[in-house]
Amino acid sequence: MVNNIDRRQFLQVSGAGAVGAMTGCLDSLGGGELPMYEQYLAVDNEQVFFVYADYEVLNDSDNGEESSGDGNIENLDPLLAGPISGIVLVTFGVSFTLAAGGLDGLLDSQEESSLDSQATQVLLVNGTLVIIGDMDTDEIAGRLTEEPENEFFGTQYEVGDEIGEYTLYTPIDGEASVFGVGENELLAAEDQNGIETVVDAIDGNGRAADEFDELKWLLETAGEGLITYGGYGPDGFEVSDSPGDGDNESVEDSDDTLGSLNDANGVVNSISSTEETVDAILAASFDGLNDNQRSQIETDFESDQTDVAIEFDGNRMTATATYDEATFEEATASDSTNT
Repeated sequence: MVNNIDRRQFLQVSGAGAVGAMTGCLDSLGGGELPMYEQYLAVDNEQVFFVYADYEVLNDSDNGEESSGDGNIENLDPLLAGPISGIVLVTFGVSFTLAAGGLDGLLDSQEESSLDSQATQVLLVNGTLVIIGDMDTDEIAGRLTEEPENEFFGTQYEVGDEIGEYTLYTPIDGEASVFGVGENELLAAEDQNGIETVVDAIDGNGRAADEFDELKWLLETAGEGLITYGGYGPDGFEVSDSPGDGDNESVEDSDDTLGSLNDANGVVNSISSTEETVDAILAASFDGLNDNQRSQIETDFESDQTDVAIEFDGNRMTATATYDEATFEEATASDSTNT
């Protein structure tokens, strides 16, 4: 499991031609368009939680090279804590889940992969992983149904039901994730219900942005980026683990990540990059905001590394900041402290 992102690699991602790198610049934010991954965001138990990651960032964060930080969310600038904690959550879940099915090559570079199928983007939504890319369904079926070389760790699957345009694969023995395989997505969840809710959303039924107008505003304002962390519910939302990661963690107990935003009904927080900077934006929505809450938020979001611009509009708030390479290093270093 990775602890954090190598900052220099993150800054180089857009220069390397990563998918979506140019869509997250601050100049284009709040333009009224929903991000591509919105089609997968399903409502579950009257809420939604998600982490989105461009493939290149995920691939770089799991390359095994030493990084200077220790991944302690308490030490991160508040504008960076959500996305970076999210990439840790997604990286572990993806690596564990795909390896068990013999599909870990999906996250290797094209030159290194043993698979023709390739991931371009990864999404965790309500505990279901969505691997987006060009999927060779016959190749994936062959990997899932063949007897694994490592019987202790690997899992053999059998073909199950059809759910819309997706074929279900269930483990023959033991407990393991269930897969749904389509031409453009590979879905993985702890049970069939997790697959079904996402497929319904893909088909246009029960999409979170259709159910919650406030989430639509959050996504339009801060949803584009190389990494995006977010959630919404009329009564708040819970942070969902990746398949096999254990119990969900309530946002009320996630002080290290959300801090003074724990009372928010919804938060969307993304970071994106150019060749020289990292841009961060966060949008949050509350039932109400009094003067004390606004003052606390302004204090909590102060940074020693860069200027943070905060705006309040009724029960909504936005925060933005730009980090150059040096300040991004400082803001994510293990010994960094905030005012």
